[in-house]
Amino acid sequence: MKRRASFSELHARSAFSFLHGSSQPEDLVRRAAELGHESIAITDHGGFYGSARAHHAAKECGIRAIVGTTLDLTDGSKLPVLCATRSGYQALCRQLTDFHLDGKGMENCIATPGWIALTGDRDGPLCRPLLKDDKAGALRAAEQLIALFGRENVYVELHRHGLRDDGRLTRHLIDLALHLRLPYFASNAPLFATKADRPLADAFTCLRHHVPLDQAGLLLAPNGERHLKSPQDMA
Repeated sequence: MKRRASFSELHARSAFSFLHGSSQPEDLVRRAAELGHESIAITDHGGFYGSARAHHAAKECGIRAIVGTTLDLTDGSKLPVLCATRSGYQALCRQLTDFHLDGKGMENCIATPGWIALTGDRDGPLCRPLLKDDKAGALRAAEQLIALFGRENVYVELHRHGLRDDGRLTRHLIDLALHLRLPYFASNAPLFATKADRPLADAFTCLRHHVPLDQAGLLLAPNGERHLKSPQDMA
């Protein structure tokens, strides 16, 4: 008997990531349950705005909703952080309040047990230098995350969005993870629940850049792959 693939999406963003995600958190949770995910993490930008709705939907669907957020680093990169414990959640709530009040980046926080750092997608602190062939910069960024969170709490994120350089980027990320003895995992970093939701995401992109749709051109995503996928597709 063939064993069913197991998967949890750990880096999803909802419409609470204003003008980036295009699906409501409960729609992401329901779609994840339909696809057979064991759990889903909603990692909206700068807060836990959709977490209550996600948890309510997850309870109805019989899967787990993981609390997370995406933080701004001072170099402009985006860092997803998950809460592994209740005390970690409470500490990150306090830290988020401080970030919003003083405008400092994540690098200024005090590492707290119960936080899990994901290295993120193409806006993350590892992919940004790797996309410029700056392997030394990616190594420095990874070492900074290890110093801040602890080696056991940093996970290297891998994704394939149907882009030409996906393979090269994935190889570099795996090499870096092996070199630093870091675990790695697959994510589709979804911005919407289903492929049919892509037009709304395009509309939000146009609003974010203040351009009409017929003039957006390369500002739009090259395809509609940033949706939740099945465990079989992600295996």
